[in-house]
Amino acid sequence: MKKILIILILLILYGCINESSKEVVFHNNTASAIYVTYSCSDSLDLNSPLFLFDTIRNVSNNREDDCRCSIKSPNYRINAYLYQRIRLQTKNVTKKCKDKKIRFFFILESTMREYSWEEIYKYQMYEKKLMFTEIGLWMNDWVVVYE
Repeated sequence: MKKILIILILLILYGCINESSKEVVFHNNTASAIYVTYSCSDSLDLNSPLFLFDTIRNVSNNREDDCRCSIKSPNYRINAYLYQRIRLQTKNVTKKCKDKKIRFFFILESTMREYSWEEIYKYQMYEKKLMFTEIGLWMNDWVVVYE
């Protein structure tokens, strides 16, 4: 019985220590809404587009023709002078990025409204890019400030 209890405690502790994902808290200290994306490369990723709004499809009575769609802000949009938590796969930082650094790209909402994702990608129309190692994120307590 003691062995089972010890094994359960070790499994619980291992689960707490070995997190596969972590929430990064982004603080937007500006007067403009921003959109945040991340990548291992020094440029935006064409295959990971951001959208101005998300559409939620509400189907009533399980009939496709009786559909009502709602629009909401995506979780990667951060209003002016607010913060937002975004779940980040920490394994991607350590295993996927060759140089062990992740780049956060901040795009103004006005840019998202005026240009397509293809244009934003082609001309790399991000407002700011911040680069972190996983250790750097840990040292900042997983908080990234956009100013």
